Amino acid sequence: MVFSLKEKGNLYAQKDDSKGDFIFNGISIEVGGSHKSPKNSDFVIRDDVDFPIKNIIPMWTLGMLW
Repeated sequence: MVFSLKEKGNLYAQKDDSKGDFIFNGISIEVGGSHKSPKNSDFVIRDDVDFPIKNIIPMWTLGMLW
């Protein structure tokens, strides 16, 4: 994920763990699978889904940015 997004904008690690894992251009992002506890993030990038659903983005779509 970092390799895909670092060339597209500003990517930082989130200081507060309860809000997500990363901040990308002011958007809070959580990275994880189905067994990870939910957090207060804007988007979740998961590797166990095939299609985007609401605020869940499949991890394979980031490969198209790279």
